[in-house]
Amino acid sequence: MILKDIFYEGAYLFNECKYNEAHIVWESIWKNGSELERPEIKGFIQLTGAILNTKSGKISSGKYLFNKSLSNISGSVLVPEWVEMEPLLNGLMECVEHLDKKPYEILPRVEIIFR
Repeated sequence: MILKDIFYEGAYLFNECKYNEAHIVWESIWKNGSELERPEIKGFIQLTGAILNTKSGKISSGKYLFNKSLSNISGSVLVPEWVEMEPLLNGLMECVEHLDKKPYEILPRVEIIFR
């Protein structure tokens, strides 16, 4: 399945903290994917956007995108077959809480753990 291969490619980049590169890889699914595939990747594109915005000091935008990514990744149907969802969603919630308390300190690291 092409979706899974491209998702994994982006996830490996994400886990190496290459967020912009992961964003670009995942965007290819958004641009070229089917109506079933696009919702599966939307939250991950938002997640990379959240991290990139936060790193550039756009705290409000980052927090908004973390919340959107949390919602969209939670609704994923296929991705839970490939990754451990609980640690991922917990990591996103930690980032949102962190931005509430210490917005200008380094974010907790989020990692995508494969099944």
